[in-house]
Amino acid sequence: MLKMDEDALYLIACCKAKEPLGLDPPWPNTRMRREWDKFSPLDEERNSLVQFLSTLPRDQAARVYVRRKPAQETDHAWKINLSLEVAPTMPAIKRYIGTLYQQLDCDLKEQLLAGSMRNLLIVSALLGVLRPADRIPNYELMMTDHIMDDEQVHVWWRRAFARHNLPQLLREYMPSLRRIFCFMSETTGYVSAIASLVEHFDLYVVKVTDGGFDRSPRAWGMGVRSCLEGRTQTPERVSEIVHAYGCTLVRLAGR
Repeated sequence: MLKMDEDALYLIACCKAKEPLGLDPPWPNTRMRREWDKFSPLDEERNSLVQFLSTLPRDQAARVYVRRKPAQETDHAWKINLSLEVAPTMPAIKRYIGTLYQQLDCDLKEQLLAGSMRNLLIVSALLGVLRPADRIPNYELMMTDHIMDDEQVHVWWRRAFARHNLPQLLREYMPSLRRIFCFMSETTGYVSAIASLVEHFDLYVVKVTDGGFDRSPRAWGMGVRSCLEGRTQTPERVSEIVHAYGCTLVRLAGR
């Protein structure tokens, strides 16, 4: 089992497919409990997004949810987010049920939930960076959506991460952190949101080269599962593992 003082962190993206309900209190309440909200310095930005989306007038929905087609998807996103301040929450690792998350078996999810395996974090369009155990509401938001002042969500988070010194937050969480492996898309804003980490860590992106975008979440899920189960720390070994799933490991230029 990976120890907290080891040096590799895996990042995965949130996903559209989510469990709709929950048993824990709404986010404004759960964020007051630090065991359910590890990266609390981001709460100012999180709260701003929650308030903006939960009070958005219907006639502004198409401007915000720009990539939803047909119009029913825009309505769906708008209606879900109206309840952000009152909807029940659940752990992030249980909320997300998309293809990537389906590749993580129950035992691995339980370790992530219990905190006995702590070197996987989730990049969320609504809440920034999350531990798998952090409580979150059901929501609908993409990194390429447009929010206040017509700014895209990934740009909002890139600025927020700089303002709150995300590298320092990650070092407080994993003091020996040296390498970050991103199992997520460069074209949908997720890598863009955390790109400044390249100045502080060895930052790698797993690119799917066999089968195209439609199979990317499955390949990422199988790859990150194998890396976690194998206690993988080195780029050489990660590269070997992801190659088996039709992926290549690319180091981003930086320090």
